[in-house]
Amino acid sequence: MKNSLFKLLGLVAFVVLSGVVHQASAQTCFAEMLSETGNVLSAKKGQVSVRSSADQAIVKVAKTGGRAKTDVRVYVDGQLRPSNLNFANGNYTTDYRTLTLNNVQGKNIMVQVDNKSVGHTFSYSVKIEGETRSLMRPAGLQEDKVLVNQKKTYYTRATCGNRVRVLMRETKPARSYGKIEISEQQNNGSWTLLENHTATGDQKIFVVDSDRPLKIEISYGGPWNIPGVAAYHYSINALSID
Repeated sequence: MKNSLFKLLGLVAFVVLSGVVHQASAQTCFAEMLSETGNVLSAKKGQVSVRSSADQAIVKVAKTGGRAKTDVRVYVDGQLRPSNLNFANGNYTTDYRTLTLNNVQGKNIMVQVDNKSVGHTFSYSVKIEGETRSLMRPAGLQEDKVLVNQKKTYYTRATCGNRVRVLMRETKPARSYGKIEISEQQNNGSWTLLENHTATGDQKIFVVDSDRPLKIEISYGGPWNIPGVAAYHYSINALSID
């Protein structure tokens, strides 16, 4: 009887702890890593690039105007990837044509738009999308420093979960600390302050109960008037939590 009771209590504890772990686990969300529009003049080239924060990325290219014959080439870390994204001569527009790239986490994706016609232009829209854990815009870990009387601002996408975990780490020990303000975007586009914290030590984790886009502002918190201490060096990321 006693053994059965212990087993039952152990099972209940496992279920509860599993639920807690599950609730706190980071999620993978769909992200737009790049969105650009442009116009390429006759016999010229245009290009856009981004470092991928996703293992699988989708390149999307649409013709939005012009009549030039145009070739579109996609490179990953300088290597040309096979694609069928070219546009024939003519006065028309198109929906997005897509190319899926695999195994591109941390690699540079470049889209080159090559106008092949003389005397005609080509207008385009390029998007690069993928699944990523980071909600930052652009996605991925951000590293910087903030000086005295300076403020750095970051924005996140809305989480695909219910909460956001903000990770902040001091990257250069200098006896300084930072201040962080986290605001939530409202339906009318304005921002409402949710939380403010002091970031000291190696790493701080802030869990924000919001499913809206966030604005994260980092400023120098101190100390003041100490020779050689005038900057707070940090990295910051924001992850979706279910």
